[in-house]
Amino acid sequence: MFYLFKTRLIISFLCYKVKFYFPVQPNGQTMSASGKQNSPWQQEATFKSCDACFVIIEKDGIVREANPGLGQLLGYPAEELAGKKFSDLLVKPSSANPLITEVSLKYFFENPAFVYSTQLACRDGGGVKVRLLLRHSSETGSMLVIIVPDENLSPDLIKAAEPDDSFLENVFSTVGDGVYVTDEQGCIVKANPALAAMLGYSQSELIGKNSMDFIEQEKTDASVLPKLMRQLLSRGVVENYEALWRKKDGTPVQVELKVTLLKNRSGAMIGAVSAVRDITLRKLSEEALRESEQRFRVLANSAPDAIIYLDSRGKIIFWNLGAQKMYGYTYKEMLGKTPESIMPHDFFGRHQSYFMQPAADDFSDLTVESFGLHQNGMRFPVEISLSSGRAGSALFYCAIVRDITERKKNEKALRDSEERFRELAQSLPEGIIAVDSLGTIVFWNQGAQNLFGYTKEETLGKPSTLLIPQRYHQTETEGLNQLRQSGISNFQGRTGQSFARRSDGAEFAVEISAGPWQTRQGLYYVAIIRDITERLKAEQALRDSEQRFKELADALPQTVFELDLDGKLTFVNRTALDTFGHTQADIDKGMHALHMIVPEQRVTVRENIEKVLAGQSLGGQEYLALRKDGTTFPCIIHANPIIADGRPQGLRGLLIDITLRKELEEELNKSKRLASISTLAGGVAQDFNTILSIILGNINLAQHQVAPEDRISEHLAAAERATLRAKDLTDQLIAFAKGGTALKTAVSVEKLLREAADTALKGSNVTCRFSCPPDLQLVELDMAQMRQVFINLLINADHAMPEGGSIEISAENTTVGPGDNLPLPNGAYVKITISDQSIGILNEHLQQLFDPYFTSRQRGSGIGLATTYTIIKNHGGLITVESEFGRGTTFHIFLPAGIA
Repeated sequence: MFYLFKTRLIISFLCYKVKFYFPVQPNGQTMSASGKQNSPWQQEATFKSCDACFVIIEKDGIVREANPGLGQLLGYPAEELAGKKFSDLLVKPSSANPLITEVSLKYFFENPAFVYSTQLACRDGGGVKVRLLLRHSSETGSMLVIIVPDENLSPDLIKAAEPDDSFLENVFSTVGDGVYVTDEQGCIVKANPALAAMLGYSQSELIGKNSMDFIEQEKTDASVLPKLMRQLLSRGVVENYEALWRKKDGTPVQVELKVTLLKNRSGAMIGAVSAVRDITLRKLSEEALRESEQRFRVLANSAPDAIIYLDSRGKIIFWNLGAQKMYGYTYKEMLGKTPESIMPHDFFGRHQSYFMQPAADDFSDLTVESFGLHQNGMRFPVEISLSSGRAGSALFYCAIVRDITERKKNEKALRDSEERFRELAQSLPEGIIAVDSLGTIVFWNQGAQNLFGYTKEETLGKPSTLLIPQRYHQTETEGLNQLRQSGISNFQGRTGQSFARRSDGAEFAVEISAGPWQTRQGLYYVAIIRDITERLKAEQALRDSEQRFKELADALPQTVFELDLDGKLTFVNRTALDTFGHTQADIDKGMHALHMIVPEQRVTVRENIEKVLAGQSLGGQEYLALRKDGTTFPCIIHANPIIADGRPQGLRGLLIDITLRKELEEELNKSKRLASISTLAGGVAQDFNTILSIILGNINLAQHQVAPEDRISEHLAAAERATLRAKDLTDQLIAFAKGGTALKTAVSVEKLLREAADTALKGSNVTCRFSCPPDLQLVELDMAQMRQVFINLLINADHAMPEGGSIEISAENTTVGPGDNLPLPNGAYVKITISDQSIGILNEHLQQLFDPYFTSRQRGSGIGLATTYTIIKNHGGLITVESEFGRGTTFHIFLPAGIA
């Protein structure tokens, strides 16, 4: 590019000195002598009569017209030159200027003006040295070539050939690099568009500026500028000067300048012309190249292998740290040396041909094994990867050397290992076979012979399908194809079960562990085969046993569970899920056994689990179990450790719901208390009844001896009434003590309830609502005793609601089963429910409610509910109570239904 710029500068100078005969006006037209405008190149009189040589060339390089002066110069009539290729007029081969060719004509048409020296061919075979001055026509696109013989280029002709200013402006404006002209003070008097575009100014803004205004002062060595000025004044030119300039917007730009001194005809300096080239990209490329070379050196020096570069003569030109560590020589010691000193003598000649022949063809990826020679004389095995390349026309070689001492040791160890493998494989009882990628058997041990019944001679070289049933042949073939496609990286070993076939055709179950086997000969697949017929039978027996255990556990009415060492449930039976309200999903999530016990007992449970795991026998432990819904129930847990391989692996236990037992125990205790109290009450009642009989008799005698109008008669009557009430109380105590003799008949419970309500609530402000189905079953009972039961309950309800209220009475047919947890025989019952709207009964009083002489009311005797309990029990029934303080009390009575 810089050569092109210098060429353009010379052309501009010559064109400025040589005047064309057809000066071009600013609008591209030529001016005739009369002042009229003519078409370019078409002033016939001037063109044909001029002694100078002219020729007009079209864009395709064909001569359109030549004037007589050129014909006379070359010995041709001017008419014969028209239609020829201009390149044919040149001396062949062109020794004057190789740029004047058909190819370069296109380049000439793209540029405004050129001057070249060359030789034209004469008709007589000779040649004439000429200078070519090229001018374009912007209107026709053709080119005018002015041909001036060297001997005719006189000063007068040059002076007469000065072009007008429009031509010089055309040349100046089309130069690709920045060009500016300065006066003797260094101020810019003219600048071309390229410079303005380079620096971000307009051309008018550049006029008057000093080139020093563009220099980045802080990053420029001030001592350099005076030296350059002295060089310019002494030599008239400064070339290839690099500087850092600033654009108008402050952006830095790296430039390269050529400054030429301008002088007038008397030799005085009148200014300078400067050519400026933007070399920012070039500098960035050079910096990138330096960084790349630095990265290469860092990378090469960090590589563990030796990296060595040699020139075409086999001399070392690069030597990294890996090479220094490997061979013991430094970079300085090996630079310019041949590799002879790092190779044993008997190997150097063998490898010399690779890089000692300057004319060798390029090669790459040549890898050989050899031996290296350390500075201390020690030989060691190496692997050398050789490649070659060219830097321009220069050939170089690269050798990457790897120390393979360890690899050689490993290869020997591998060979020894393969041998040991063969010996070991022959001694193992399992069948061990190896197949190649095509499925051909290549190894067969004694275990395989014992397993399949084939000898080694009968199997080697045979397909592996020989050993499997016919129905698995396709699967075996597809599996081998898949292994060949996926490669060893996707097949790191697997174990599976299948069926094999013995030499006699019998099939048997096998477990196959297969994996890749990489050898020097290639990749093989090794299979270890075991006969698992007995194991499968044992596993099936275990599964059957586990299934029986699960079925048995699910059939049990108690909760069966297993825990691991962390206390997490690993198994529960169906009863456990039903009892606690959990799902199998809850158990599978790793539910802890402690979550099934109330929080206040969990510390005790954890301690007892540790004791059982330690081997201590605790027997049944009683706890309060916690259901999923938050309700509780009493239970007993029996647990033992699960032992495997002599060590505890967890706990297995049984959880028994003892709610019914607790209720039965409570009933038994209550019966015992009632029996004890009733015995005492019966005796006291009998004695008290005797005393009351005497008192009542004496009152009757006294009444007969006193006149009715006597005031004492009134007192006797009051005493009689009190005695009779006392007698009623003693009769209740006797009935409570004896339990009463039930005279049972089939009775409608609804009718009896209504009669009792009429009696108990007569005159009360309490209402009563009944709910009984029409198909309510009859019940065999003692009407008098059961009427007393209902009356007692209704009177208690009435007394509990002094402000009035409502009593709900209902009866229904029901069935009691095992899941009801009631202390009753299974069967049909009539359930009677009596609910009031009283304030209710305190929790601490509920357990004592049916005890004799217990009452929470001032008006009560405490014998009514005890008698009620005894009568219902003697009828084979059950009475229960539930109450929430502030929300009323409900009694439930169960009486056996039907007629015996």
